[in-house]
Amino acid sequence: MPFEVSCAAVCGNVSRRRFCKGLRRSALAAINPPGASMKTFSAPWSGTLKALSVPVTVICLSIVITGFVHGGPGASAREILFFDVLPLAVMAGGVCCTVRGYALTPDAILIKRLFWYTRLPRAGLESAAFSPESVRGSIRMFGNGGFFSFTGWFWSRELGRYRAFATDYSRIVVLRYPRRTIVISPGDPEGFVREVMGE
Repeated sequence: MPFEVSCAAVCGNVSRRRFCKGLRRSALAAINPPGASMKTFSAPWSGTLKALSVPVTVICLSIVITGFVHGGPGASAREILFFDVLPLAVMAGGVCCTVRGYALTPDAILIKRLFWYTRLPRAGLESAAFSPESVRGSIRMFGNGGFFSFTGWFWSRELGRYRAFATDYSRIVVLRYPRRTIVISPGDPEGFVREVMGE
């Protein structure tokens, strides 16, 4: 399974943001020791991801605002759950699933999340290919199907079961390991394949 280093709390003020930034740097230093070379790639959002994320965000915020305006101190536990807790939990889950970019080190592929990095070893990687058509008609098994990212476990006719860390299905790079398949979407998919395969 990928190795993940996470920040324990969401940063709510300047000091906490600085703390989390320092923690992310410490996590990255632990994964990628100083002096090791690292090549970075962006994770641009597709039009589809934007079209899915923006309306859901607006709906969640609208529900929260409605609850705040019409609820007040006398709101029942059920109203608080529906108007406050659930929409905020949905938004927090989507934001935490986001993919912010990718990086290559001599021994790993790093997937930049919100507060942590998911590490995939380069050792054991059998192939990497730019193949957006391989995920067409995918079925989501368990995961996020388009709220800030495409992450989780999916199935397609060509790949079978795979795990996705993607933001744009037109830039799909398929990473094949002996017992698993990983899908990512770097901004320069062909350049990523050349780098990771050492071509």
